Amino acid sequence: MGLIIKRAAAQAGLDDGLYSAHSLRAGLVTAAITGGAPERVIAEPTGHRSLAALRRYPVWGRSHDRHAADYLGL
Repeated sequence: MGLIIKRAAAQAGLDDGLYSAHSLRAGLVTAAITGGAPERVIAEPTGHRSLAALRRYPVWGRSHDRHAADYLGL
């Protein structure tokens, strides 16, 4: 998988040294967090065995467009 990602990055004119199969995993985690997915739902397809490992992704510390009250269903 890693070689496919690197090849696609190079073909897109990007520095293939900056991309790997982990880029797909990180992108999924980031998009799911931004979309409001619960941690356990994210951890299943990414294969994270612990939520602590999942929380190491830098996006957890960023503020998002959503507010906690958005999840109250009001």
